[in-house]
Amino acid sequence: MTLAAFSLLLLVQGPALRALPAGPEHWGYLNFSFSPDSKRIVFSRIDDTAKFSVGQVNTWVADADGSNAQTELNGTTDAVFTADGKGLLFTRSEEIHRLDLASKTESKFPTQMKAHSVMPSPARDRIAFTSVLVSFPTP
Repeated sequence: MTLAAFSLLLLVQGPALRALPAGPEHWGYLNFSFSPDSKRIVFSRIDDTAKFSVGQVNTWVADADGSNAQTELNGTTDAVFTADGKGLLFTRSEEIHRLDLASKTESKFPTQMKAHSVMPSPARDRIAFTSVLVSFPTP
């Protein structure tokens, strides 16, 4: 017996419901976030279950209804739009990065700690990120 499970990303506007593609080649959706103007959505999708690894997770940007989707990043799952909607913030190798969507230029955001996920404030005037601190008691 073969068991298959897929997660769906469902977009709802008024009475309209749209599910983005799912199936063996698009195994599951992880994270998603709308742009500040609500006209676009960024989402992460596992695109190849046969070789599932972090490298098989792609980050896409699409119109808010799911149309015109384009792959923007590979190997990251936590991308969110920048305050102006012209770029993406995400973590890679425990560092915060910014991708300019027009030029496709990637730059690092300076932090003093290891970052694991990033989120701009609703006002988009600051960011927050998670970091894991491990401390072992001394005997």
